[in-house]
Amino acid sequence: MRIWQSVIFVGGAAVVVVLVGGMAWEKISEAHDAKLFPPPGRLVEVGAHRLHLRCEGSGPGPTVIMIAGGGTPAVASYVLQDQIATFAKVCSYDRPGLGWSDPAHEPMSLDDHVVDLDRLLERGGVTGPVILAPESFGALIAIAYAERRPERVAGIVFMDGSEPSSWSEVMGGVSPLRSRVLTALTRVAWRVGAIRLFLPKLDPSWVATLPSPIRGQFDAIYSRPSPGYDEALVAFERTAPNCRPPSGAGVLGAIPLVVISHDPKSAQLGAAFDAAWPQAQARLLALTKGPATMEIAKGSGHQVAQEHPELVARVLRNFVRSSASPPP
Repeated sequence: MRIWQSVIFVGGAAVVVVLVGGMAWEKISEAHDAKLFPPPGRLVEVGAHRLHLRCEGSGPGPTVIMIAGGGTPAVASYVLQDQIATFAKVCSYDRPGLGWSDPAHEPMSLDDHVVDLDRLLERGGVTGPVILAPESFGALIAIAYAERRPERVAGIVFMDGSEPSSWSEVMGGVSPLRSRVLTALTRVAWRVGAIRLFLPKLDPSWVATLPSPIRGQFDAIYSRPSPGYDEALVAFERTAPNCRPPSGAGVLGAIPLVVISHDPKSAQLGAAFDAAWPQAQARLLALTKGPATMEIAKGSGHQVAQEHPELVARVLRNFVRSSASPPP
């Protein structure tokens, strides 16, 4: 019995040493990264927290506003942003708890995210009409913002955007307990340095193509704890059904749209979700009474903006040129 007690004691002590060592290493690494990779943009106060806003480029048309997917820092799309900056002014931002932005003090609903975006554009000095370029979960924020401020939106280019009704259906089927357990485990893995240690093994293939300055920023941001990791589930739980973005035909008036959808052969989102994806993307097209076109990103998975930035940039270039004035 004493032998087993000794084994358990030694094993427990070893685990404690590894965890404490991992936490110390993580803290040191975060401080080192903070010096090497300060915010590339600027921090804008939108209320109780500040959001990181990165703008570049110029052009005669509307400003392109990139809206990242759920739990995704904007750095993941900096390559695309740099390409857009060659023909238009373009801004990306980190939502609370992501990238270089402050965490939110309270769990955020979809309406909270829309209010944040509205304040960010106003206080960040982004004037005139904008073209929204949302990815995945970001589409819900874009739709809700366009419904609230249609006079500001010259158009929307969805980059494999989530459609409101299908998103609500999928999120409604997620087990809250399972999601919270996975989120808690992920946060523990961040705190003890496990994510930092195994990040090269977890990265999707497109990360290897990132140029060195962006790759360093990407690794630094994704290695450290991210309070906004589960923002999509939190937004679903915090948003009453009657306050979720609309999904009916023509609800966005005449705002022109482009829907860029991933290759139907991809199973990146899961078989059931992918099977219903073409119909969901068709419903996105129907949100407007104005011009609407669809483009299929051949050979792409769900991360269209990262896997095929040149395709998205080409679509946006044409869209910006045809949107020199705000919608009526």
